[in-house]
Amino acid sequence: MATKLYNKELNITGEDVSNCSDIEQLQYWEEKLTTQLRDIKATLEQYDDLKKLNPELVLDSDYIKLIDGKKYRLQFLDIVLARKKALKNVINKDQLLTRKFMSVAKDWLEPKVYKAILEEAKKRAGF
Repeated sequence: MATKLYNKELNITGEDVSNCSDIEQLQYWEEKLTTQLRDIKATLEQYDDLKKLNPELVLDSDYIKLIDGKKYRLQFLDIVLARKKALKNVINKDQLLTRKFMSVAKDWLEPKVYKAILEEAKKRAGF
């Protein structure tokens, strides 16, 4: 299903989202899609108000297009959110593994060796 989706305003496909490994890019897309959905909601509310005043002023086909656009963007947003969640889970697992590794290293290695490794890791990480 993700491969069939295309967002013209963002020039991305569902496959682009599924392959993205940059959480910041996913966050950007999420914000843009949310903005698009807010705009559609505002337009739908205007249509509803207009339809109450004079039903002939609102074409059902335009209203249906907006509803379809809203559903489409919601599907896209679901894919973006699912991808963000998956990436965050990977990051959390990596952090857990790092903590466990450091705990095991501290228990198994001599204090001097452990501190030397820890200092080198800090240096490489830019701390």
